[in-house]
Amino acid sequence: MLCYLTVVEARRKVIRVCEVRTEMTTVSSAKYFMFLCLSVLLFSVYLISTSERTPSVAPDLLYDFNMKYLLFWTPRSEHSPFTPMLEGVQEFVKHNCEYQNCFLTANRSYFESITKFDALLFHGKELSVAETTETLPKSRSPKQKYIFATIESAHNYPMCDPIYDGFFNWTWTYRLDSDVRWGYLTVLDMQGQVVGPKADMSWRQMNETIDDEVREQLKMKSKAVAWLVSHCQTRSFRELYALDLRENLSALDLDLDIYGACEGSQSCPRSHDCDRKLKNYYFYLAFENSFSVDYVTEKVLNAMDNFAVPIVFGDANYSRFLPPGSYINAKDMSPEQLADTISNLISNSSQYEEFFRWRRFYRIVETTSNVDVCNLCATMNDKRKFMSESVYRNFREWWNNKDQKCPDRRKLIWKNTFT
Repeated sequence: MLCYLTVVEARRKVIRVCEVRTEMTTVSSAKYFMFLCLSVLLFSVYLISTSERTPSVAPDLLYDFNMKYLLFWTPRSEHSPFTPMLEGVQEFVKHNCEYQNCFLTANRSYFESITKFDALLFHGKELSVAETTETLPKSRSPKQKYIFATIESAHNYPMCDPIYDGFFNWTWTYRLDSDVRWGYLTVLDMQGQVVGPKADMSWRQMNETIDDEVREQLKMKSKAVAWLVSHCQTRSFRELYALDLRENLSALDLDLDIYGACEGSQSCPRSHDCDRKLKNYYFYLAFENSFSVDYVTEKVLNAMDNFAVPIVFGDANYSRFLPPGSYINAKDMSPEQLADTISNLISNSSQYEEFFRWRRFYRIVETTSNVDVCNLCATMNDKRKFMSESVYRNFREWWNNKDQKCPDRRKLIWKNTFT
């Protein structure tokens, strides 16, 4: 093979070899060998002539058939999760992925045709807010995978245009039924093995009492409920529930302390000092800003990392994500009932401690970016999956909330206040 030689260098080597071999052979065999050498020489000349007619391509742009080429189609805007990803294979090398033969680029001219790419990545948020679909690819290969990717909730960013039905082959999202999961949290057993979340999650029995280390952490509790919030107006209307809850807690001489940028809240910069404050609270509001299937964000970790009981508020089946008996679901009760529950648990330490039995058996951690990225490349290398036909023919029905109204880009109008 002429892998690391130019065609001209190869021709010179052929001539030198032919000259040496000719001196070592008989006349008849020399004629035969010279004929063979001339044939190789003529083929080399042909390669030179064709290379002169072919547009020059830099060595790093040559197609490697073992490489999986992925194109970022949507813009890598400031808040796009694509933006921090390194181009080329470096993103997968950085995370020490099992598969590192995936090549990321935002350069649409990397090949002479976009149909050469193995997959195109589309950020859902960018598509959802786009005013036109004219920017979508004009040509497509049946061998390509069009991948819908997002960590934003469907409630906040629905896909409303009918063009997206039958458009995507794969999904890379927080939903557990995605082709590749791009989540916020991971469930580990005490050996460090990933055991969840998943749709058919099976939790072990957790009857043992908490250990002394956890009990010492719980002795630090002196305040009722905390909420660290950045979005003051949300589609889930969580702020309205929180205001009602605070009023009911106040009637029981308990406080809901709200930290963040909203009017009427206290300042608590996202730092270790803020974390130390949260350790003083029995409960933490892990309220999602929107309701979508499987949409469970890092908010529950704000509670669990600080030995507080998360009070969840979302549209997920939380039994897929969190151990039973480790949380309270605010959607199962009114603000008044929740306030009574909080008051009773604070007064009964043994019942409160039961919320932490899971810590003997599991760890709930933030999903690191290497897991998400490595899973993508691993899926690209799954030959059976890649070669099989897969199209989301009713994509909007799969992605959008059942009660989603499209389009709905109007701003929410209620007052931005917690007073």
